[in-house]
Amino acid sequence: MNEELPPYAMTWAVIPCVSHLVPAVGHLAITDSKGTQYDFGGPYFVNVSKHSTIFGPACRYYQFNLTDQQKELWDSTIIKHKNQYEQLNYNLFTNNCHHFVAAILNELNVENKGTHGAANLVGKYRFRMRKLRRFCC
Repeated sequence: MNEELPPYAMTWAVIPCVSHLVPAVGHLAITDSKGTQYDFGGPYFVNVSKHSTIFGPACRYYQFNLTDQQKELWDSTIIKHKNQYEQLNYNLFTNNCHHFVAAILNELNVENKGTHGAANLVGKYRFRMRKLRRFCC
């Protein structure tokens, strides 16, 4: 069963085996105003899907509380970074899905958090995320 993803949200998907051993580790994506996910999935590749990240369906989400101005710029900012990341190589430690999501959030100054670092996105949001599925890390 595919569930609708909320707009203006960050989603989290299980990385098989890894997330089961270390529940704080997972794959991040971001949804546009229609709930379509965008996730940096590898060298020169940004996955775009209503239903699945590169590791399967999202398991959790955090919906951001945006200003009207941020909502107006949200989709175009995602597309801008999608186009940019499709020109970049992937690196597990220095340029990954967390960096992709952080770049979008930082450009829009989401939740006035200053800088969203790739490493601290999990700490800021992972355990505030809501479950989309019954069986989820």
